[in-house]
Amino acid sequence: MIYRQFTQNMILLTKKNHWCNGAIQFARMLNPDIEVHSGTADTPFPLEPGRKTKVLISFLSPWIIPKHILDNVQDAQGTAINFHPAPPEYPGSGCYNFALYHGVTEYGATCHHMEAIPDTGKIIDTIRFPIYNCDTVFSLQHRTLDHMLILFYRIFPIITKNICLSETLEGSKSSETSETWARKPYLKKELDKLCRITPEMSKEEIERRIRATQYPGRNDPCLVFQEREYILKEPDK
Repeated sequence: MIYRQFTQNMILLTKKNHWCNGAIQFARMLNPDIEVHSGTADTPFPLEPGRKTKVLISFLSPWIIPKHILDNVQDAQGTAINFHPAPPEYPGSGCYNFALYHGVTEYGATCHHMEAIPDTGKIIDTIRFPIYNCDTVFSLQHRTLDHMLILFYRIFPIITKNICLSETLEGSKSSETSETWARKPYLKKELDKLCRITPEMSKEEIERRIRATQYPGRNDPCLVFQEREYILKEPDK
């Protein structure tokens, strides 16, 4: 069923990749009038300060949504939600990295209401899957984004239907969950610290850090020795 004749303005903020393209295609199938903005961290934030909308969705958005934009959504009695590529145990930056470092056996993705501080709003829904001993940051990221897209497929029709009925997601059963964020969001500086390896660390600790931080093209661990840093690269195969 297409809800076009009932929908009020909806905005989807994404970056440009395979998973975001899937979310965009699905959103446009249910709501051909949805406004989509895709960009990178270097792209200026696309919404003007006074812009109001009924529904604002962030799916891997490269932008931190300004508080005044979230306030505008609230003033319009609307809904602002985000899809986070981690379960509630891992808010913030470096979520894949810390999960692998901690050796957890389960991971997932989270849909939640947006607040001014990222990854702190009320949780709407989660999806979970196992982590394997052979997982790397790269493999975990790709499987997470596959599941997060499935979560988007599950949540977006509910959002669209509620807006058609002039309801907000805040007041619907779809916003009810017993899950809460397990801690404060991880910060970029904590991930940078995880990437640092020093000679006094045990072999086990070094191996955990390498597994948790090595990623093709970025986040390579570094050995800190006599105040100098040595980047640890995976050998070419």
